[in-house]
Amino acid sequence: MVHLGRSTAFTDPFDAGLLATLAGVFGGVPLSLWVAGRQVAIERADRERDEAAVAVARQREVLGLIREELVSNAGGIQTRTLSPERAFVLPLLTTEVWDALAASGELRWIEDPALLSVIAKAYRWVRTNIDIESRYLDATHYQGMQIGGGESGSDRLKRYASELDDAVRGALSEAINVIGKALAVS
Repeated sequence: MVHLGRSTAFTDPFDAGLLATLAGVFGGVPLSLWVAGRQVAIERADRERDEAAVAVARQREVLGLIREELVSNAGGIQTRTLSPERAFVLPLLTTEVWDALAASGELRWIEDPALLSVIAKAYRWVRTNIDIESRYLDATHYQGMQIGGGESGSDRLKRYASELDDAVRGALSEAINVIGKALAVS
């Protein structure tokens, strides 16, 4: 075939190559961008799923440690209140696990504010109990503290501790129960 002013020997392959290149650019580039976008989305979803699994595992671990300490404290309160007269037993109740988790930032894994509030309330009561028991032990070992009305410091502290036992026991029980429910859900 002869065209005026142009050679088909050159333009036919050129036209075919140009057409293939344009088809590759206009079809292949969007396709490769779409594939790359899908790959990024899949990788992001995988990473988020892995992070969520880590968060659930860490929350379970943190709640398990807290629950263990609270159960131990509940047993300590039970031991103290078995006899008709409130006993003071060493060791004192503990907050070491809670304190360590708080100091290290591990409490961030507990994402439920209501759950965290119930646990914090239980620890507030435990700390109150620890303070009263510590003061009682000081008052009984270092005589001399007297309260108006003839009541000794140790007697008053014993009364305070006895009056608080139900609140401490209730707060511990509530916290242990909500942790149990949270662990059952996750």
